[in-house]
Amino acid sequence: MVDITHKVSSLRKAIATAIVKTSKQETIDAIQNRQVPKGDVFEFARAAGLLAIKKTSDRGLNLLISVEVHTIYKTGVEVEAMHGASITALTIYDMLKPIDKGIEISTIKLASKKGGKGDYSDHTTAGLRCAVVVCSDSVAAGSKQDMAGKAVMQKLQQQGLSTAVYTIIPDEKEIIQNKAKQLSEEGYSLVLFTGGTGLSPRDITPEAISPLFDREIPGIMEAARSYGQQRTPYAMLSRGVAGFIQHTLVLTLPGSTRGAIETMDALFPYIIHIFKIAAGMRHDNNGPMVLWYYSGAHSVVLCGGQSSRMGTDKALLPHVSGTWAQLAAGKLSALSMPVVLSVNQSQHAIFQKIYSTYRLVKDDPALSVGGPLHGILSTHLHYPADDLFILACDMINMQQETLQELYNQYQHNDKEAYIFHKQEELEPLCAIYTAKGLQKIYTLYTRRQLQRYSLKYVLEQLDTRSTAIPPAWEPGFANFNSPADL
Repeated sequence: MVDITHKVSSLRKAIATAIVKTSKQETIDAIQNRQVPKGDVFEFARAAGLLAIKKTSDRGLNLLISVEVHTIYKTGVEVEAMHGASITALTIYDMLKPIDKGIEISTIKLASKKGGKGDYSDHTTAGLRCAVVVCSDSVAAGSKQDMAGKAVMQKLQQQGLSTAVYTIIPDEKEIIQNKAKQLSEEGYSLVLFTGGTGLSPRDITPEAISPLFDREIPGIMEAARSYGQQRTPYAMLSRGVAGFIQHTLVLTLPGSTRGAIETMDALFPYIIHIFKIAAGMRHDNNGPMVLWYYSGAHSVVLCGGQSSRMGTDKALLPHVSGTWAQLAAGKLSALSMPVVLSVNQSQHAIFQKIYSTYRLVKDDPALSVGGPLHGILSTHLHYPADDLFILACDMINMQQETLQELYNQYQHNDKEAYIFHKQEELEPLCAIYTAKGLQKIYTLYTRRQLQRYSLKYVLEQLDTRSTAIPPAWEPGFANFNSPADL
């Protein structure tokens, strides 16, 4: 016996077909003219198929039977559809054998099926960075072994997701909140807390996490509780919450091993779809969704830092639509890409307050490179599988049409970098650097073979597609380096 109690009920569909071969045209004529002695073959066939038959038609000397079955249940209905097709074929055979001794049944098969878990599996999970956090006083103190967190990691592995961080913390509100903020700032896509969702005095995970949400998603845990309630009457007592902290999806699971496993069974793989929607993609039943976020791309605003010539931090300079950094971020967001701000160490604290809706990536202090390359490589190390669409914050006149053209070039070619040029001058601060190209540069750096750190030198090392800047777009590539330039 196979245990199916862990499966989620969903709409299941199956279509099966069968072919009844006649040996002469006279048989087909008798069927069409309703002259078969035993009665109307089509009507009896439909009845025999228990109303599951969708269509019975003749093709030459063959009768094609098609049976379609729908249900809402935990398992598919392929066998039921094939059973319907076979019974219908046998009925037709029985009715026609007195007038056609050469009749035969052939090719009973499953034509299609839909609705199983496999239909909802998302195989574009390579870019998802996951963390599992166990909230438990006793486990943190070493008096109890963690089982729930390890079970969650095992479930993630079954979905093709690896756990980059596994940590244990006590049931302390401030510690839980700090950990959630830290993992979000570090760019984790999915963070699962297990423990602290019950009703004991120390169960405070929902109270710690809920205030941090930029967008709560109540339906996630409603689905988990509904699933659990069918298996234990106490599932309704779980107070788990779910939502986004910036671009990080945070789930809070029960601390019991069984509760954690059942929550994972209820939510996966279906919940992976949420990252497509969060990335600004549309539902489309006519074809696959084009997905930047997990097909591997981020847009990056290079914020630079304090400018001695400008006398201030250019990213913080005011503009009619906010600041220079917000202007650049808005233009990149219009391309349906998640946006990150590349900042240096001194900028980070103030940028956290001002740009709380954006994910910040700090310059990696371990990298001994200067200039914009520091921010680009730091972001690459943060998202090593992702291509990066770079825009400097001081290109305030950059046109949306220009960015769209660069994106179009990226979509239809297979290069390591995509840039614009004016005559022989390259424009490396409005460009797309692919993960493959950046990995090549980082490898040269680690081997001490990167002779210079200028972006123009970097582009010379890459297979680059360069597009000439039309005259109407040239003002967009102007950099503003001093008050006199404004």
